[in-house]
Amino acid sequence: MTNTTMRVSMPTEIRKAIKRLSKKHNYASESGFLQHLVRREDAIDREKDKLRKLITQGIKSGISGTPPEQFFADLEKEIKQAAKSKVSS
Repeated sequence: MTNTTMRVSMPTEIRKAIKRLSKKHNYASESGFLQHLVRREDAIDREKDKLRKLITQGIKSGISGTPPEQFFADLEKEIKQAAKSKVSS
């Protein structure tokens, strides 16, 4: 990944907070701390997009004929099986 430089203006209290937090969390630089924050926000944003798509898929799929109790019991069984196979791997 190629690095570029970006000049940003901000209030003094924000600059002080960046300096303080980057030291508190043991970042090598303030730049590294800011990069981490942007990456984290980007990951959160991508996960929200995935969730929105899944919710839309669920809505479009219609109403299930399976009673909720049975659905959740089956789901719990699948989760337990997946956990067991993950431990075995």
